[in-house]
Amino acid sequence: FFLAKEELLNGAEWFSTKEKQFVLFLLLNFSIKKAFQGKSRFTKDGLELFKYGLENDLLIWDGIMTNLTFTNIVTIACQEKDFEWADKFIADHQKFLDQNIGKDATIFSMAYLAFFREDFSTSIDLINNYRFMRHVDVCRGDFLLMRNYFEFSIIDSSYFKKFVDFSNSWEKKLKRDDILSKDKKESYLNSINIIRKMGKAKNKNKVNRTKL
Repeated sequence: FFLAKEELLNGAEWFSTKEKQFVLFLLLNFSIKKAFQGKSRFTKDGLELFKYGLENDLLIWDGIMTNLTFTNIVTIACQEKDFEWADKFIADHQKFLDQNIGKDATIFSMAYLAFFREDFSTSIDLINNYRFMRHVDVCRGDFLLMRNYFEFSIIDSSYFKKFVDFSNSWEKKLKRDDILSKDKKESYLNSINIIRKMGKAKNKNKVNRTKL
């Protein structure tokens, strides 16, 4: 991976544009997968590759950038805390999204950026005030909404009930979901259980400290 990345970033003049796009696609797939597995070393590599792709016009096909590429760029940039760059990217590149479904990517990215900036109120409002068109984005929005409620419940214990109620409601909805793949559904359900246990533990500690 690292040798191929160095070769690509250092020029690789003998590669055609399509070959560069293919190599970049493989490297991005690898680095994003590793980053989402919690291997933070690869978020820096992923962002570097995305920036290279943008600078060399390798991420837009026939004038369109896919929703997945757009949101992955913002996700990786946020994890690297490159917030100002992510903000500018959203503003400058949303025009390249598909006109029919592109707003899903824009709203989710803005909400994700607000979440990482710890502006939970803005993130919550963005999700609650928009109706996502694609099912995959509905689920991603719900997951981000739950994370916002969890973080808010740590700051303000009055949000704890909202967090628990929403996580319980979303869990029931997911169990009835017949569109998501089995693996994706299990991943979301496992995340709900883990985050809910964390929330209950933190709330219990707050209650105990209050009693003391």
